[in-house]
Amino acid sequence: MSAVLIALARGVLWGLCGLGVLLAPFGLPGTLVIFVAAAVYGWATATGELSIARVALLALLAAVAEGWEALAGYMGARRFGASRSGSLAAAVGGFIGAAAGTAVLPVAGTILGALLGAFLLAFIWETAIGGRGGRAATGAVLGRIAASFGKAGIAAGMGVLVFIWTRGFGGLASSGAG
Repeated sequence: MSAVLIALARGVLWGLCGLGVLLAPFGLPGTLVIFVAAAVYGWATATGELSIARVALLALLAAVAEGWEALAGYMGARRFGASRSGSLAAAVGGFIGAAAGTAVLPVAGTILGALLGAFLLAFIWETAIGGRGGRAATGAVLGRIAASFGKAGIAAGMGVLVFIWTRGFGGLASSGAG
C-alpha cells in the first residue's frame, strides 16, 4: 500500500477513534468503534503498527468498558441499600431510559434518559417492596454517572494508544515495542 493511502487510512482511523471517545460517555458503543476501526486498519494496511496483540488488548479494554457500564448502575444502587431486584431494576431502567432518550434527543437525551430511567425504575421498585426508594435511586444515578466517566476514560486511553501506536506525534511508537 502506498504511503499516501496509509496516511489517509491513518487519518480516518484517528477520526474514528475521536468519534469513539465522544460516543463513549453517552452510553453508546464508542469503545467498539475504536476497536473495529483499529482492527480494520491493522488488517488493511499490514504495516505492523497494530499487531494482533495490540488489537487483542483493545478488544479486552472494550470488553472491560462495556462490562463496567453494565454493572455500575447495579453496584451504585446496591451500595446505597437497594435490594438485588431493585439494583437490577436500576440497571434495566438505565438501558431503557438511554434508548428512549436517544430516540427523543440524540446524545443529550441518551445521558438524561439513562439517569432518569435508572432513578425512576429503582425508586418505583424499591418503594413498591417497602425499601428505601429515594436512597436506592440516588445510588443508581451515581452508578450511571460513574459508568459514563469510567467508559469515557477507557475509550480515551484506547484512543491515545492507537494514536501513539500508529506513529502519532511523529513516531513515538517507532521503537517497535509491542
